Amino acid sequence: MNKIIKAELYKYKRLTSFWIFIFSIFLWYLLLLITFPEKNPNYFIKTSLGYGSLFFVVVMAMSAMMIGHGFSQRTHLYEIMSGNRPMKIIISKIISSGLIVATIVSLIHLFYIFFILLFIDGNITTQSIYSEILFITMIYRCSIVSVLLTLIFRSNISILISYIILEMEMIILLVYGLLNNNFKEIMEYMDSFVGKSPIPRIFNILFTSIQIQKINSIPVNSEVVTDVILGFVITVSALIFITYRQYKKKDF
Repeated sequence: MNKIIKAELYKYKRLTSFWIFIFSIFLWYLLLLITFPEKNPNYFIKTSLGYGSLFFVVVMAMSAMMIGHGFSQRTHLYEIMSGNRPMKIIISKIISSGLIVATIVSLIHLFYIFFILLFIDGNITTQSIYSEILFITMIYRCSIVSVLLTLIFRSNISILISYIILEMEMIILLVYGLLNNNFKEIMEYMDSFVGKSPIPRIFNILFTSIQIQKINSIPVNSEVVTDVILGFVITVSALIFITYRQYKKKDF
């Protein structure tokens, strides 16, 4: 496993798009910070959450691109044919791509928060800290999911699939609301998340778009934390199982 991970990291160091991605994320946050009307850590975190879904698309696209590049160069197929165990390949890819991308993005985000705390405004609320922890957890989830989708489809098309998945969440909500004649009620609820939820609990657990909007709208509570953790565990576990079954049968 260590050899596969080291080979992946060596490849990424030579990948121009990898460094462009890192610089783009860093520059994006810098521009946001410059244009913020309120330069304090709480506002920075809240605004970052407001860009949540778009941010997740970027993270998922980068993770998919890094893994997809290996398939386009045939290096991943060589690893499979060399006799590496399926779970060894899956875990090594999650570590070398999913965790690396998520960690880099999270560190850049935390860098700006600490910069604001040290040099601009040192006041940060407990709720902002909780929101940041959940936000980073969701970044890791999206990055790992993107890696697993790319391993399943073995193509850069997973970049498009990652985007479609996030868009499908809203489409599913739309269809559900229309079928139950409560779409307006759902939209009103998602504006404030006050009162009884017209949205099925499973949607709250699996849909990152709902979770990020809820974190940005209401104080973090035990239900929100539970939804984020369950969503992470269920989604990643299901995709690992599908990927493992596919690679174990050598269905490629």
